Amino acid sequence: MKTSVVALAALLGLASAQNAVVINSCSETVYVQSFPYNGGAPGPLTTLQPGQSFSEQFRPSGSTIKIAKTKTLNRPLFFGYSFSSNPDYAYYEFSTEWGNPFAGNRNVLSPGSGCEAFDCQANDGQCYSTPAHKKVYGCPRPVNLTAQLCK
Repeated sequence: MKTSVVALAALLGLASAQNAVVINSCSETVYVQSFPYNGGAPGPLTTLQPGQSFSEQFRPSGSTIKIAKTKTLNRPLFFGYSFSSNPDYAYYEFSTEWGNPFAGNRNVLSPGSGCEAFDCQANDGQCYSTPAHKKVYGCPRPVNLTAQLCK
């Protein structure tokens, strides 16, 4: 019985974990790094080979995840997320403010079914959030946010 209770608690913990995920479906290496909104230390620079993914539990302050084709994160696509408590929502954007090295491919940022997604076709610059045209979507929590590159 004790084992069953421990297993159930672990399963419930996983079910409530909320993550930001980046999936590299491109044919080349991608670099990812998370920068928390509260000015805290950034996460490690992560190298994603084709078919690999990056995942982090949501940072309480929110974060910008920079996604690029170079280790220096030159001209990155931004995947940003933040939260509100009343209502309990996650807010997210796919931003080309500093560039988009994946513009020639279809790229998706989705919270799953039931909420609005960024489903950006190749060379569709109007799909993304820009300084001139901010696009931020919200979804009730709990939620996982998944960015898939070169879908």
